[in-house]
Formats: sequence, C-alpha cells, structure tokens
Amino acid sequence: MGTTGGKTAVIQGGEIGHATTAVEFLHGVAEGKVDPNVHEGAKIIVLGGGNVAFDAARTSAKLGAKVSMFCLEARAVMLADDEEIDGAIEEGVELHDSTTNLEIIGTEEKLEGLRYADITGFKFGPNGLEADIIEGSEKIEKGDYFIFAMGQKAVIPDDFGIEKNRFGFPVMKEGTVHETVQEGIF
Repeated sequence: MGTTGGKTAVIQGGEIGHATTAVEFLHGVAEGKVDPNVHEGAKIIVLGGGNVAFDAARTSAKLGAKVSMFCLEARAVMLADDEEIDGAIEEGVELHDSTTNLEIIGTEEKLEGLRYADITGFKFGPNGLEADIIEGSEKIEKGDYFIFAMGQKAVIPDDFGIEKNRFGFPVMKEGTVHETVQEGIF
C-alpha cells in the first residue's frame, strides 16, 4: 500500500485553500506537471522540517520561487538530514525554526500569508500540539501559496476491502505491527 498521500495540518484559515501537500507537489514535478502556483517570483511557504519538506522547498526555489520554511523543531534537532538543510539555505530558502503556525491569513480569492510565533519548545498532548510560545513574538510572513510537508499517509479507497481506523490507517492484527486484520495483507 505505502504512504502515497500527504498530510495537512489543522490550522485556523486552512479551509481557504491556496495549498497543496509536498507529496502531491513533488509527484507532479516528477511527472512534468509543475503546479502553476509555484513559479518565478511566487512567494511559497513550506510548513514542515523533514527531508520531504526540504525537497519541496528546494524544488520550489529551483523553479524561481522565493521560499520560506517554518518548522517546530530547533535547527539542531530537525528531522531532515544536515545535507538537505544546508543545501536549502545555500539555495536561498529562508528557514524559520522553533516556530508554531497560528493562522493562515487570506480569503478564497487571495492568500495573504501565515501568522506564526517563536517557541521555546513543544509536545503533543491528548489535545494535540502544545507549544510554548514566546510572548510578543507573533509575526506575519506574506505568501502566495502553501506547501504542507507534515508527513505522509496511506491512501486506501473505501472499496479496497481493508478495515481502517478513525484516522484512515489500516487496522493491524493484535500483536503485530505490519499485518492487517485481513488475512495476507501487510
């Protein structure tokens, strides 16, 4: 099955559009179908800090866009390889580490940007992300388009015959990590 779909974040203003996932964006570029929103002079905001996020940011920059990245983790503990991070910075990607995304600003007609804040740390609790926001650090980054690079997910059609949990992932056989409850499907 694999994880062929990209994840987005639940963020205030996220319903207005003007976004894609890194997986969709990179897949399109690989097939020669470049997203028309990513072009010379466009201001792209990439949300994420793993290798796929940096792939999306670097690819956008190579297409002529001005790119800013926002990541929860501090630079020293980012999930991406140092080679990816250093390459992106050398290619002009603006990196905002230790930040949390507060709101996507704009309308369905026009995106204005991202409201974000600096943080000293974060954790995922029972209600989701809990960020330690630095008081008075809120800022707005102007942008034309978002690329969500916050992980990947399995894309399993409802008629595929696999039992899924509430998050859309296959239900695993008890005591295993790779075997689904359907016999012979891993």
